[in-house]
Amino acid sequence: MQPQLLKDVVDEVIEQIKGEKREDIQRIWKEVVPSIAQEHSKLKEIHLVKSAKGGISPKAKLFNRVKRNKKRIELIVTVDSSPWLSNLNFNKEEWKNKIEEALGNEFLVEIRFRIGNIL
Repeated sequence: MQPQLLKDVVDEVIEQIKGEKREDIQRIWKEVVPSIAQEHSKLKEIHLVKSAKGGISPKAKLFNRVKRNKKRIELIVTVDSSPWLSNLNFNKEEWKNKIEEALGNEFLVEIRFRIGNIL
């Protein structure tokens, strides 16, 4: 196995997350999240989590403590109210694990909820 340039690895990961993987994640989200929760939320964005430069926050350290060979993605989910945001947070770990499993444990998933318009 020959060493790869970091730029080439990042480009490859970005390409995997675009298109087909992005559609897979959206499909899996709809399968994992109950319909009542989907009525009050919407998966808006899927991002590649980049390594932080300089100081790393405690949350980032926790997220980066896992195996380095997995690709990290962040799902941004808009929720229509504070009570629903709180409710969805209770299920976040379960959904995260199911999405990772459905993707073949190739990705590490972080889910972030934000209050906003779900239309």
